[in-house]
Amino acid sequence: LGLAALGSHGDWQLTEAGWEVMRGNRTVQLRKDTIRRKTESNSSNVKALLEDADEPLFSALKVVRRRLAEAQKVPAYVIFPDRTLLEMVQIKPQTLDDMALCHGIGLKKLERYGREFLPVFINAPVLQPEKRRLKAAANGEGATFDALIAAQLDLQYGPAGTDKPLLCNRSAIARIIERQPKNITELAAISGVGEAKAARFGELFLEILNNNGH
Repeated sequence: LGLAALGSHGDWQLTEAGWEVMRGNRTVQLRKDTIRRKTESNSSNVKALLEDADEPLFSALKVVRRRLAEAQKVPAYVIFPDRTLLEMVQIKPQTLDDMALCHGIGLKKLERYGREFLPVFINAPVLQPEKRRLKAAANGEGATFDALIAAQLDLQYGPAGTDKPLLCNRSAIARIIERQPKNITELAAISGVGEAKAARFGELFLEILNNNGH
């Protein structure tokens, strides 16, 4: 702003413009920088992958997470991000060893939080698979469905883990299996995919389809 400058002895001194401000002859507008609170921008994407029957389980995990976050006075994602909760729901761990398979759960968090979350699964009722997954299984495509879901979770933030999160919902995954695209262009044309998702997941998706006999 030019209101102060270093003096000959290394100290800061008001410039003429600075003195004008001090005398009230000049006004200065200062920009207020805001600290943007970190949020889970992929929350809606993660929820799109939830089976309908698993929503109560996911909600129960969020209750545990919120309780722990409030006790520690930290944002909920510091405990576990939604992606980790989603993988818990998909794996449905019955032991701490099972829970260690979930993304984002290392030894430290397993020791600290494992016994807080595990009872949610041990006490949970046995739920029937969601209809899109059932249809895939009935057609012999259950493993393909699961592989596509897992693959996009690994790449949802891009190869470097720093890109905008992208995910196909479960309906789009079912359509991919039904249409059996042979290239990136065909994949992008499927409703719910598009060019951006096809560019990110296409190579891996096509490899999975090919490896599963397509």
